[in-house]
Amino acid sequence: MRLKRFGVLMLASLMMVGSVSPAMVKAENLKSPTVYVSSARQSKVTGDGFYELLLKATDSKEVVSYIKEHIKTASESQIDEYMRGLFSFEDDVRDIDFTPLKAVKNYLPTDVKNALPFLIKEHKKPSIKNGKVTLNISALLGRAKAYEAYLKKNPSGTGSDAIRSFYEDAVTQAITGGYQKEMGVKNRYANAKSQVSQKAMSQYENFVKENKTGTTRKVVSEYVNLLKKTDKKITKKVETFYNSLYKKLQK
Repeated sequence: MRLKRFGVLMLASLMMVGSVSPAMVKAENLKSPTVYVSSARQSKVTGDGFYELLLKATDSKEVVSYIKEHIKTASESQIDEYMRGLFSFEDDVRDIDFTPLKAVKNYLPTDVKNALPFLIKEHKKPSIKNGKVTLNISALLGRAKAYEAYLKKNPSGTGSDAIRSFYEDAVTQAITGGYQKEMGVKNRYANAKSQVSQKAMSQYENFVKENKTGTTRKVVSEYVNLLKKTDKKITKKVETFYNSLYKKLQK
């Protein structure tokens, strides 16, 4: 069973039987770190059947359909729980088709409403599918730029968490090419001698040239300068840069 799905089912089960006592339950205790849900007491008060749905649903389409049908009469707290339940239903948010929610977008939390175009795009044309990158470097960095702009205006929320994940994935994959030395995974943009191709280098340089500000631009610029010093070879310094990417993207 999918990890997040297991967490959602466990939480819903506890709520149904009234076994949860805290006002808010952090789902990381059930191995699902991004889900926050109300207590059984609060669930009984709302009484809208959402958690029963989470127990029975086998496809995220059922959850989306339920939300579309009930969101207009739901309270703000209920809507927040709808979003947490939906975003946590699949291990990869890209597997959820948010398109039907366009019809009720004005009832969605602001961060989710603003994220809707990106969520739909990542579902229809995912940047990463089944662990494999589907876009070239320029396209990945283009999406990263858009995600970064979104996050500046929407720094927190359920939708923001999803977009932040997309952002980190896009930049990391564009730069490292999936490189994992310990796992024996090579940089897809490098040759057999671990030297980044000129084609990849040109895409990095073009991105830096076309963009003057932003965290993504800064990180790519640092990478370009580093590769110039190493003759585009993946050295220990480059590996250190790869390992520091997550921290750099938080600035």
